[in-house]
Order: sequence, then structure tokens, then C-alpha cells
Amino acid sequence: MDGAPLVQLFRFGSPWSAWLFYFTVSWLLAWSAYWSVRVVRPGLDWGWPRLLGVALVLWPFVQTAHSVFLDIAFVIDPTSRLDPVPPEVFWIVIERRLWQHVLLPLFGLYLAFGHHERAFGRVSIGRRVVRTLSAVDVWPRRGWLRDTMHGLWLFVAVFIGYLLMAWALSPITRRLENGDESQAFAEVGPLLAVALAFTAGITEEILFRGILQTRLAKVMPVAIAVVLQGVFFGLAHSGYGTWAHILLPLLLGTALGAIALWSGVWPLIIVHIGIDLVLFLATAADNGTPWAGVLALTLIPAALLPPTLYFGWHWARGRGPDDQPMT
Repeated sequence: MDGAPLVQLFRFGSPWSAWLFYFTVSWLLAWSAYWSVRVVRPGLDWGWPRLLGVALVLWPFVQTAHSVFLDIAFVIDPTSRLDPVPPEVFWIVIERRLWQHVLLPLFGLYLAFGHHERAFGRVSIGRRVVRTLSAVDVWPRRGWLRDTMHGLWLFVAVFIGYLLMAWALSPITRRLENGDESQAFAEVGPLLAVALAFTAGITEEILFRGILQTRLAKVMPVAIAVVLQGVFFGLAHSGYGTWAHILLPLLLGTALGAIALWSGVWPLIIVHIGIDLVLFLATAADNGTPWAGVLALTLIPAALLPPTLYFGWHWARGRGPDDQPMT
């Protein structure tokens, strides 16, 4: 038993592996900010009819691949089949996964884009933070140490953001742990679940297929870049604690990366949102979530999607929300 803590430390899915992954991605984003490479933006020159058509064609194939990969993962690791999540802890699961799949990628993108003055223009927090820290010589101005410090600051910023979110949601978590599910649901509201089901598809596709894969392809063969970003995508899901939940995103992320070479990012965003929504609705139904709530979680994203696509349209055309050209 003395060796149990050591075994736990090196077990895939333990918290340290997720944080190590996010530090690595932060460092890669900071390091690659100096590469002369244009980030792949969603190709909206197709027009919306063709864009939606491609997404509808891709979706059943990707959904089928998702199911097949899941079956393969369960065959390799039968112990990874998880029991249904009890209703009293369902929203705790949502909260724990929100930071991993939504807040961290979204905040990381916010900082990374701001670092080299893209996408968010004057409103970018990351741009202001980097300029301020550079002005006071917090990190060296040249060499690998500078890049490492950039990544470290990105990681610290994201970690602080997670702590603030955990503190803000602590009353909800306590209510759930005490069995007061109805009051906890009222405090959480449907928007938290909407953010998990919809925002993850946008942030993960832009981060992994749009940015990470593109920049890796700058310094290595494209095929290796596609596989490597898939590996990163799998490790990003290591917090679930089972090999199946690493292998499945790894295989699916690699497949999406290969498709992105042909389709661009936006069709994959739509497909990713569809897959996440199906998974969420199925999980919600299995765990006794009222269908009225499930319906609300479907209609509210539909109302939020148009403004999201509107800002995405301006971003893809090379203009930020403040209507400044993106360099």
C-alpha cells in the first residue's frame, strides 16, 4: 500500500496530467506566437448553404466514428464503462467539466489571440497583460526562456480563472452534496449546461484544429501534426480518469484534424456542437433530468447561436469585434 500514492500520481486521468497538458499547450501557444504562420480561419467563402450542407454530410460519419471509437475503447479497457451519473451529482459533473472543456480553452484563446493582437483588438486582456509585463521586464525579451515565461503566465492566468470560477460555484456544489438538487438547479440555471454543450465545440475546434494543428504543421510534416494535435486533444480529456475517455477523443480528434485539412474549421464546429448536444441530451435523459429542462437546454442554444455565428463571421472575414483588421 505504500506505493499506492506513487501509482496514483502516474495514473492517466489524475489532475496533474490535465494541468501538465494545459501548461504544455500554453507554452506552445506562446512559443508559436512568433512563428510566421497564418492561423487557419473558418472558410466562409463557401457561403452558408454549402457550409451547412458539408456539415450535414459530415455529421453522420463523424457521429458513427464516435460510436465505433467508443466501442473500441471499451473493448480495450472494459473497466472504463462508467455507471450512470446519479441525478444528485449530475450538475457537479457539469461544473467540473465546464472549466476543462470550455473555460480553459476559451480563456487560453482569449489570451493567445491578444498576445499577437488578433481577433479581439483593443478589448483583449491578454494584449494588455503582455505589454504591461514586457514593459517591466518580467521575462527576458529573447530566447527560449522568454517563450517559457510567456507560457507560464498564460497558465497562471488560466489557473487563477479556474479558482475564481470554483469559488463562485462553491455554494452550488455544497447544495448538491447536501442533496438539495432543486435549489442547486435553480442557482445553476440552464446557461451553464448550454455553455458546456455549445461553447466546447467552438473553442476546441478553433484551438486544436484551427491553431494548434496549423502551427505544428509549420515545423513538421502535416500528417504528424494532425496526429499530434489528436494526442493533445485526447490528453485534454484525461480528467475523466479512464483510458477510454483519452483514447476516444484522441482517435476522434485525429479524424477531425484530417477532415479540417479539406473542410476548414466551421463545418467541424457545427458537427462538434451536434455531437456534444446529443451526448448531453442522452446523459440528461438517462439521469432523470426533466424533459422540460432538456427542451430548454435545446431552445436556448438555438437562440444564442445566431449572435455567436455573427461574431464568428466577422472574425473569419479578418475583422475583430471592434471592427479592426486582424494582422
